[in-house]
Amino acid sequence: SIHLAQQLLLLARMEPEAVSRPHLPVDMAELARFCAEQFAAQAVAKTINLGFASEGDCTITGDIEGLRVLVNDLIDNAIRYTPAGGSVDVGVKRNENALTLEVSDSGIGIPPSERERVFDRFYRITGTNALGTGLGLAIVKAIADHHQANIGIHDGKDGRGTCIRVAFPL
Repeated sequence: SIHLAQQLLLLARMEPEAVSRPHLPVDMAELARFCAEQFAAQAVAKTINLGFASEGDCTITGDIEGLRVLVNDLIDNAIRYTPAGGSVDVGVKRNENALTLEVSDSGIGIPPSERERVFDRFYRITGTNALGTGLGLAIVKAIADHHQANIGIHDGKDGRGTCIRVAFPL
């Protein structure tokens, strides 16, 4: 219940009328690498190969605390829904139009019919054994919206698992 209360408070703070933190330059590659490192022990405990890669200048203007929560929630979900022996890859790259954060896993995947619903508050896909409140991706979506970022769910590598891409406009 403490985790649920914390997530509800965080979600309330991400509402458009509640967000008042300044947007400052944020090196998303550095932030994503730091977040991935925080999950290294959890990945090792599940024998999950956790990788990281970045390309180019990965600086955007944003709310660093919100972006940290976004990256952490995506990595946490990827590890949580990936079975032992799987992999989770975190990547940040820049092109002429956007900076893209990508978290890809070899887990159970999200069926195409559920991909929009997983951003709803308290929505959980039936049949999953992982613990959760159904708020993590709602929080991620609120943070992405606050940054005018597009978020999409795709099949993972070789059609297995899930790949979540967050594209921040430049």
